[in-house]
Amino acid sequence: PEEAQLWALLSDFEDDYEPGSHAVRLKLWLATRNGAELHCPWEVREQLPLYLAKLAYIAADCQLSAAEEMLILRAVGDESMPGAANRLAFLETALRAESADNASADAANPFGGGGSGGGG
Repeated sequence: PEEAQLWALLSDFEDDYEPGSHAVRLKLWLATRNGAELHCPWEVREQLPLYLAKLAYIAADCQLSAAEEMLILRAVGDESMPGAANRLAFLETALRAESADNASADAANPFGGGGSGGGG
């Protein structure tokens, strides 16, 4: 009952089109997507393109992480959604590049964890 009241209150802000509001709605959907009793009062398929279109205007600390974005894009994004395929490809490429950079740095680090473990 308390959760239903909270969602009812949140649905009052469904017409808030500030850039950060789309990010908050998507984060709330991520946090509650596996709870059968908690159903978001907004459509994620409507919020995601708005989020992507306004991404440059959303404060960095409010934006979704790359992993969060990829999860949502894979769950609800499709070819018909403007910018979804390009954004997913960009995030996948950026994460692969970061992973390769980290692997190179780890391999070049003589004090990294991959050695014989003989510390003094």
